[in-house]
Amino acid sequence: MLYELVIKMCCKHKMVKRAYDYLLMSINHNIKLSKFIYEDVIDALNSSDLFDKESLLNEINDLIKVSNFQHDKSL
Repeated sequence: MLYELVIKMCCKHKMVKRAYDYLLMSINHNIKLSKFIYEDVIDALNSSDLFDKESLLNEINDLIKVSNFQHDKSL
């Protein structure tokens, strides 16, 4: 739950890159988060003005595909 809280607050305060980093950490440590967290980070990345947001979105998509858990939302 701590990862979810930190990621939510990062998204809320427009710290998209940090939310992305915490999401990657949770995926790498096989910590299952609610599907809404993934959607929040993806939405925040899509609405951000980050230069490399397309590569970040592709990396999340690739990691979710090869991870041990399933994600309900198609990316």
